[in-house]
Amino acid sequence: MAGELTSAAVAMLLESPRTFDLFSRELEQDEALLRRGLHPPLLVWWEHAERPAVVWGWQLLQRLAALDIVAVPVSLVNDDAAEALELAIRAEGRPGRFGWDELSAVAACMRELGLEDNDPKLSALLFGRPASVLREVRRYEELPPPLQRLVASGAVDLKSAERATGVPEAVLERFGAGAEQLSFSRRREMLAMLYEFCVVGRRETEAVLALLDEVFAAPDPLSALRAHRYPRLRELERQFEAFCECYASGSGVELSAPAKFEGSAFGVQFQFESAPQLARRIRCLQAIERNCDELFRLL
Repeated sequence: MAGELTSAAVAMLLESPRTFDLFSRELEQDEALLRRGLHPPLLVWWEHAERPAVVWGWQLLQRLAALDIVAVPVSLVNDDAAEALELAIRAEGRPGRFGWDELSAVAACMRELGLEDNDPKLSALLFGRPASVLREVRRYEELPPPLQRLVASGAVDLKSAERATGVPEAVLERFGAGAEQLSFSRRREMLAMLYEFCVVGRRETEAVLALLDEVFAAPDPLSALRAHRYPRLRELERQFEAFCECYASGSGVELSAPAKFEGSAFGVQFQFESAPQLARRIRCLQAIERNCDELFRLL
C-alpha cells in the first residue's frame, strides 16, 4: 500500500525506470496550484534500495519539471509489483475508460514485470468486466494499423474490426476518413459489407475505393452501399416503398415487410381517435386489399 509521505528530487525521479509510464491523459491542473504544491503526491516504488520508480504521476512529474520545480511530495509504495500496478491504475481514477495505447502499455508493463494475467481486480479496473488483459491487448495489437486506429478512436468495436481483417488497408483508410458521419451501428454494418466486397467477393481495391467515394457522397451512405451489395434486395425495397407511397401515404396506416422479404406475411399497424379516422384507415386497407397482389409478388 501507499504509505509514508516524503519528498524527492524531480531530476532523480525523471531518471527512474519508466516501467509505470502508462497513461497518456493530459494533466489539466492549474499552473498556480502546481507551483504552490497543491497537487496529489506522486506514488513512488522502491524495487531495490536507492532505485525509485514512479508508479503513478509521470504526466504530473513532467509538468512540474517544465515549471522548474525542484522537489515534489511523494508517497512511498511498499507493495509487490502486482499491487504497485493496481495502485497505479486506481490512482488514475477512470476505471474502464482507458485508451488502447494505455492498455498496450499496461500489458507491456505486466510482461516486463513477469506478472500473471489472472487478477480479476485488474481486468475490472481496465475493462469494467472480467477479461484476460494480455489476450485482449494481443487481439488489438494483431490488427493492421488502420483497424487499430478505428478501434482506438471508438469508431468500431474490437470484434467488428477483427471480422474485417483482410480488407485492404487503402480501403480501411478511406472508410475511416468518411465514417465519422455514420452512427456506430451503421459503421459496423458498412465495415462488414466492405469485407464481403473485398474478401468474399474479391473486388479490385481500386473499384472498392471508387465505390466508397460514390457512397460517401450520397445522402445515406449505408443504403447506397447496400444497394450495390444487394441490388435485388434494394429493388424490392424500392418497389415496397413505392407501394406504400401510393396506397398508404398520409392515411395513418403503416405497412411493414418481412426482413429481406424472406417470409410469407406483411404487417399493418394503425391507431385512431375518432370514427372518421377509423373510416379513413379502413378505406386505406381496402385499397391495399384490392392491390395486394403487387405486395405478394415481392416475397
